[in-house]
Amino acid sequence: MIRRESHRGKEPEAPAGLAEALPAFYWSFGHRLGQALLQILPTAILARLLDPAAYGAMALVLALVRIAQQLTDLGWTSALVQKERLAPEELAALLRGTLWLNGTLALGLLLLAPALPALFPQAGPESGWLLALLALSPLLSGLGQSCLALLRRDLDYRSLAGIQLAALLAGPVGVAIPLALSGWGAWSLAWSHLAQAAVIALAGWRLRPLPWSPAPTWRQAKGWLTLGGGFYLLRGVDALRGAVPPLLIVAALGAAATGRFDRLTLLVFLPLEYFGSAFSQVLFPLFSRWRGDRRAVAEGVLVAHGLMASLLLPLVAGMMVSGPLIIAALLGEGWREAAPMFWGVALWGGVHFLHQTASVALESLGRLAALVRQRIRHLALLLGLLLFVPWNGESQFPLVLAAADLYLLASCLRMAGAALEISWGQWGVVHGPSLLPTLTVGGGLWFTAGLLERAALNPWLALGCQMGAGAALLALSWPLGGGVGLWRRGMTLRHTPPAAPSS
Repeated sequence: MIRRESHRGKEPEAPAGLAEALPAFYWSFGHRLGQALLQILPTAILARLLDPAAYGAMALVLALVRIAQQLTDLGWTSALVQKERLAPEELAALLRGTLWLNGTLALGLLLLAPALPALFPQAGPESGWLLALLALSPLLSGLGQSCLALLRRDLDYRSLAGIQLAALLAGPVGVAIPLALSGWGAWSLAWSHLAQAAVIALAGWRLRPLPWSPAPTWRQAKGWLTLGGGFYLLRGVDALRGAVPPLLIVAALGAAATGRFDRLTLLVFLPLEYFGSAFSQVLFPLFSRWRGDRRAVAEGVLVAHGLMASLLLPLVAGMMVSGPLIIAALLGEGWREAAPMFWGVALWGGVHFLHQTASVALESLGRLAALVRQRIRHLALLLGLLLFVPWNGESQFPLVLAAADLYLLASCLRMAGAALEISWGQWGVVHGPSLLPTLTVGGGLWFTAGLLERAALNPWLALGCQMGAGAALLALSWPLGGGVGLWRRGMTLRHTPPAAPSS
């Protein structure tokens, strides 16, 4: 039974240590794993029903839609998680502001739709109609994300898991596959995306509705604008950074290449996001409540970053050597042209997700202005590399993205180290437990991939054998490499609340 609580009563207390936050971690990991498992089969089916060009047209449209979705709340949802106390008038101000802003963004996408085929003729004439349909997405997304932020605020990842798993069932399984079987092409993907946004909005509103009244005062409304302004700028720059790769690759290489890049990014980011985002979604509200205890935040960041690296880097190494097996099993024979790009996308994904713990710590400490400046520099670097550095064909495109994100990783570690007094030596020590598992998994799967290729097994059976070998190698090497010791170090971490002022 999913509990339903009012935010007018006592605020939930911050967990005193990482051990107390384990239920939230488990639910966060569990629902991410459920998402990954639920998406594997629909992804495999749809890849055999739709060609790369359909995915390319949809990737272009979604790049624009996601810019609007990132701007749907002016950073209010992040501020909602971080704010110490919430009054009903403040929640009413949030609802009214969300409706006004999201309606404006939806109208903007609708007005842009007729011009899209002329701006990007490579995506085909139907791209404008796809954008017109998905103009509704920001309105639904803004309402849903505001309600889900209240669940994250309470570390109620059980409810979040149920909502997001229901959305996955409704979208790819309930909408995309039947429409693709009926020959709807890229439209099946568009209606699936809209169905997912609708389910999240309705379920989120059912569990955590935002009140329309009492009417907020101008001071309260202005307070939300001020509180969320830094998050808004950060999310806006992040949205632009996310839109650059698909927009440039569709202009340079066409819709089919964009579709291959889009599907490979999904295959790589699914397992990496399972580890990376599950950590980040729990750490942000946790560190926000601990922000008065810099020692605990610093130790928590080190432990979380080390654990993420010790799990994520072996996974990246395994994917880099298993690309042809993954493509053959999950996408089919029609996607063999994507194989040269896969290892570069895997490398980019590892660098991309590894900076998240440091970035989350900086957000929770309120270093938003510094993060905005950092993201702007990263965006400028990314544009400079893609526009002025020669790169030849699809296989080199993700390597340019990895080079830009490597700067982002180093910058995040430097900024978090300065804010929390963490030295480069300490960052190096927590990366130690990832060395043995990465070498073991990468080397072992490279050997087994050669054996499976010579055995000429069914692609699904070969991928299953490869995954089983990878899991066994990781289970053996992770404790030997120091992963268990890092885990125990995290379980002993305790947060010391600030002393109450004397009367």
